[in-house]
Amino acid sequence: MDRKDVVLEAPPPLQKQMELQSIEDFEAEMAIFDAAKVMTATTKPIPQHLPKKSKRTIDAGALEAERKAREEMGNENWIGKLLEYRQAHPARLISGALPRNQGIEYKEVPINSSIIRFAFAVEFAESSQQFGGANLSFSNKKDAKQWAAKKALDWLIGNNCMASTGKRTIDAEALEAKKAAGEEIGNNNWVGKLLEYRNAHPVTAPSRVAPSGARPGLDYKEENLNSGIIRFAYTIEIEESTQTFGGADLPFSNKQDAKQYAAKKAIDWLIANNHMPSDGSA
Repeated sequence: MDRKDVVLEAPPPLQKQMELQSIEDFEAEMAIFDAAKVMTATTKPIPQHLPKKSKRTIDAGALEAERKAREEMGNENWIGKLLEYRQAHPARLISGALPRNQGIEYKEVPINSSIIRFAFAVEFAESSQQFGGANLSFSNKKDAKQWAAKKALDWLIGNNCMASTGKRTIDAEALEAKKAAGEEIGNNNWVGKLLEYRNAHPVTAPSRVAPSGARPGLDYKEENLNSGIIRFAYTIEIEESTQTFGGADLPFSNKQDAKQYAAKKAIDWLIANNHMPSDGSA
């Protein structure tokens, strides 16, 4: 085919012709856009500044008091010392105390402070006071509890319940009296001997009303001792005398010894007043 015979096809028509914008329309559009920008800038919310948090204040006086208290406590384990004392001197139960610490009760005391502080108080059977408390607070619970225990031990030492070394004290006179009473009681069953005497010499018309279940003419009574430490004392009344024998002047660590001692004192009186032979037989 000759080149002259080729028929050139016309290009396809444009689907959409570009629309031209006049300069007046463009300027008007830009003016609207600029006005919108200005309006947005003026209506932008003003940022709210939150109040600054108040800084924690440190009470210089409280810190100095804590420093002095730490020096006073030193490296001693005052909690342990107080527990040792309690174990050596078992006390009557205090409600709320742990079973192994009966007679010692620690309580955390709330502190009204902007910084974290701790205080403890301790109560124990020998005193109606509380030791420790909110008057002196600490930065940790351990030191607060140690301080309370230290103040309790100071009281015990000041009231001759403990030596100034912090070790438990022994009342020399009380120890000697207890030793003498133990030697006096010996291994004899004085309660049994007194009962044998009563059975051999029954009381037909007792001047005292015997408690329920008691042998007429023998009236044992447990004394109410005003002490936080567990101690026991008994008295006994017999028909032959208006006296009472035994009593709170010499308390014992168990009821059996206290009762034996009261019976021994009654038998001593019966022998001295010729109601019993000197060998204590019925």
